[in-house]
Amino acid sequence: MLSPHLADFLKRLQQAEQLLRVEAEVSADLEIAEITRRVAASAGRALLFDNVCERTGAVATGLLASERRVCLALGADSLDAAADQIATHLAASDLPAPRVAATPACQQVIELGRDIDLVSLPLLRTTPDNAQAALGGAWLTTADPETSDPGTLDPATVQTALTPCDALVQDRRALIITWCDRDPLAAHFRAAQRRGGRLPVAIFFGGPPALALLASPAWQLGRDVYAVVGGLADGTFEVATCRTHPLLVPAESELVIEGQLDTSDAAHEARTATLEVEMITHRTGPRLTAQVPGGPADEPAQLRRTAARLALPRLRAGHRAIRKLVCPDWAAGEVLLVAIEKRHAGEPREVAALIASDATFVRLRFLVLVDDDVDLADERQVWQRVASECRPTTDVIGSPHALGDEVPAMLAFDATRPWPEVDRAGRDRQTSVEQIRELVTARWSEYGMP
Repeated sequence: MLSPHLADFLKRLQQAEQLLRVEAEVSADLEIAEITRRVAASAGRALLFDNVCERTGAVATGLLASERRVCLALGADSLDAAADQIATHLAASDLPAPRVAATPACQQVIELGRDIDLVSLPLLRTTPDNAQAALGGAWLTTADPETSDPGTLDPATVQTALTPCDALVQDRRALIITWCDRDPLAAHFRAAQRRGGRLPVAIFFGGPPALALLASPAWQLGRDVYAVVGGLADGTFEVATCRTHPLLVPAESELVIEGQLDTSDAAHEARTATLEVEMITHRTGPRLTAQVPGGPADEPAQLRRTAARLALPRLRAGHRAIRKLVCPDWAAGEVLLVAIEKRHAGEPREVAALIASDATFVRLRFLVLVDDDVDLADERQVWQRVASECRPTTDVIGSPHALGDEVPAMLAFDATRPWPEVDRAGRDRQTSVEQIRELVTARWSEYGMP
């Protein structure tokens, strides 16, 4: 069963000896990030820092930085089993609608006005390049201003729109929010901009850890992610209605930040806007989550690799040629190897277009397509096939995501055999070695050989 909230997941990690609690006083300014990177590089446990210097609350890092911990979050024995379960629930028509909790845990404490202080939260500065602390492990939810009733939000009919929160602390009561054009936030921001108003936003920490793997495919397929979570958790998922605006967040969230985004033209051109915080609600003693970037072993890279594997059943449903896929560990989720069963000449381009259009692969840079007789686990075999079959003039496919300058174009390398299978000289590639040997033996005297 899927882990429904952070407290449950931390308990699972503790029982599985996958969590290390750090009681020594540590700084949110670079120190926690450096500790997390070193532990991730050695495939260590998730970390919970209980004593963050001059901050209120604890912070957890590396929660989903290993395949085993991802399986614990999804309540599955393996990623393959989880992929099948997720595909089934994304396609289901009878998922239980979320239920609004009467007394949500995320609203045990309410902070308004001068009590709001983002600087006091255990938000991390992860690199020297960032002058401010970042919100790297939270989710941002919005509602479409053109279709939602500003006075109510019915959890039985709404499709929750979640965007990974990419934000920096500007001051005690303001955040700088950044997004890319495929995020739900981008569409809702433009709609609010057309209406000439501000966009209500809620940011929450501590929802179901599996949201990191479910939010994008659910949104792309038009499913409510809270309903999908409820189905995978074998029950109805409880949500809370924010107190300043009718937005829905997980009732068991650790902390919720409510506010409104400025929708000026200049802000949208930069895909950046200022969030003016109106209220913070949280549990007593909240525990925040943070993702620390830092290379192929970090949590964001692990999540991209995992999301790709979980997408396999959905991709197979979209194109019958797809058989297997692998994200190499060293590639930080930016390279994808795909084996296909090729039935006609245009299939590699069709598969490349399908993958380029999938929200799971928005950060993908390079796609390598090979025939399904190639062992994707043997990268030497993969790259040998690229060297022998991929011609730069015809077999390199440029697939821009068309999402804006901050999202790189994807290049696909078609390393499948030509169709029909003829070699560069036009001879049948399937002619067996034995047939050639028989031919040469029969004609040996014609060659003038002794």
